[in-house]
Amino acid sequence: MRPRTFLYFFISILTSALILASCTLSHDKIEQTRKQSYIDTNLFFSISYPEAWASSLVPIDQAHYHSYADNSVVWNVQKDFHSDGRLMLAVISIPENGFIPAAEMMQVVLTDLYPNFTISSIETSNLSDGPAIMSHGYTPRQTFRTWLVTGAERHYLIICASSSEKFSRYLRIFEEIAQSFQILR
Repeated sequence: MRPRTFLYFFISILTSALILASCTLSHDKIEQTRKQSYIDTNLFFSISYPEAWASSLVPIDQAHYHSYADNSVVWNVQKDFHSDGRLMLAVISIPENGFIPAAEMMQVVLTDLYPNFTISSIETSNLSDGPAIMSHGYTPRQTFRTWLVTGAERHYLIICASSSEKFSRYLRIFEEIAQSFQILR
């Protein structure tokens, strides 16, 4: 092999190895995201979110949540974090009434809270705490991923939303948040 050909071959092998190593390191870094847990002893649930969000999460005005205000916990990730101010996490606890099917109840609550809300898909999902109904939806400014988890006495609606332009960036995090959800009784 000529020296020049050998040099090109060596550089291409080295470049490939560096690219593969950087992909592996990025994947490991994603998998090792530290979590912070929130435990609500009044609504009987726990949920975890990225630790980096802890200083940026702020409770939002529950007035928007009218009849759900006493049974909900809602946060926005502040604008100075990675978001444009439209990154939101909410858990709403809904008493079981036995009359409205779960998927229909989820749609009623979401359109109550967000009048321009449109559900684009509903499917079943398995979370670590059991089966859930998952929906994907949107308003003119935000995209949502929601899960409805059924407990013995209550349903829990987990709502994760971000600006439509950045939704795909947060989807994996939203799914991890939903997987962390636990009913405490």
